[in-house]
Amino acid sequence: MKPTKSRFFILALSFLIIGLLTTRAAVAQQYSVTDLGALFAPGYSTPLKINNLGQVVGFWDNYGVTPYKQYGFMYNNGSMAYLNVGTFSSASGINDLGQIAGEWDSMAFVYYNQQNATFLMPGVNSSAAAINNLGQVAGSYMPDFECSECYSGFVYSGGVITTIPSLGPCLNSTYNFAYDINNSGLVVGKCSVEAFMYQNGALTDLGPGAAYAVNNKGQVVGSNLGQGIAALFYTGGSRADFSFPGAFNGTVAYGINDSGQIVGEADGCFTDGYCGTHAFIYNGGVISDLNTLIPQDSG
Repeated sequence: MKPTKSRFFILALSFLIIGLLTTRAAVAQQYSVTDLGALFAPGYSTPLKINNLGQVVGFWDNYGVTPYKQYGFMYNNGSMAYLNVGTFSSASGINDLGQIAGEWDSMAFVYYNQQNATFLMPGVNSSAAAINNLGQVAGSYMPDFECSECYSGFVYSGGVITTIPSLGPCLNSTYNFAYDINNSGLVVGKCSVEAFMYQNGALTDLGPGAAYAVNNKGQVVGSNLGQGIAALFYTGGSRADFSFPGAFNGTVAYGINDSGQIVGEADGCFTDGYCGTHAFIYNGGVISDLNTLIPQDSG
């Protein structure tokens, strides 16, 4: 198995788990692995998000093959279908209504029920990262084509685009990204090397790092971006960062559900003798290697 596909498989497991976790302790829970397969052969499928119905979105590509192709996909009830958007598309978010947020040819879109995509910022270099159950979208765009390193976060709501302002920790920053949005419209992301929350015009500094996900209780996870090797965890108004033992190259959290259970990946050398990347679950202050909680030889 190629290393890239192996990593995609583990990430698929991580994102599937975040939607299906129970409230039991992680160390007592056993999980199964679902191989999502590939949209076309040859090629690789990369899952990016899952909703509470178990529907998964991501992208398929034929890396290493000429001509190169990439399609966004949705996995539902055991089958995978590509989004009728076009080549060079990717699906980055899905809500519980099946509405999908993504990107085609460097333009952010919303897609629903195999209909044509609605482009949020036609002609503007942009990407949609997440969509909540109200249809609000968080993403990023390039406001100035002459500045290839300049990005601004945005919120799309009711047909209106709102740029996340460069205030407080983001003052004078030209490298701002919005990564997730919960059902209350709370957006998380990063500007330069600072993590932030944004809602109703107010931007809150979460300290050094990048905020990748937020649940409906306002708990935030991500990475502390070089300020050590810990994953960012913001809960109850303060930071409670954590790290996986042996992960000397870093611990990153990518998802958190409404029970506060967190999944992500850790990179280092571990007690099983393996040096590389392991998927983990963090629950109630206990961090566990997901590879120890699945049947052997399952992926």
